[in-house]
Amino acid sequence: MKHLIKKANKNLLYTFSTNDGKFKDKNDAINYIEKLDKPCVYTYGLEYKHPTTHRVPVTKEEAIEKIKNNSLVDITEETDVIHINAYSSNDMY
Repeated sequence: MKHLIKKANKNLLYTFSTNDGKFKDKNDAINYIEKLDKPCVYTYGLEYKHPTTHRVPVTKEEAIEKIKNNSLVDITEETDVIHINAYSSNDMY
């Protein structure tokens, strides 16, 4: 997994999931988030490990920056919020 992360193009490796399907890259995800009127929450780390940053409310601008700056990101559209979940490479072991 480490070698894939190092070689990956920053825009194309990542799969962003929503209830409707998948985004093709980060820009596609960002455009989708900008269109919605839902608030955003942010988690850093795996949920089952009880991370200290868990479902913290963030602005859309902060959410977009977190998507741009993190290489391992999941985006989930929930009924009332958009959940941005970023991971470190240590979470992948």
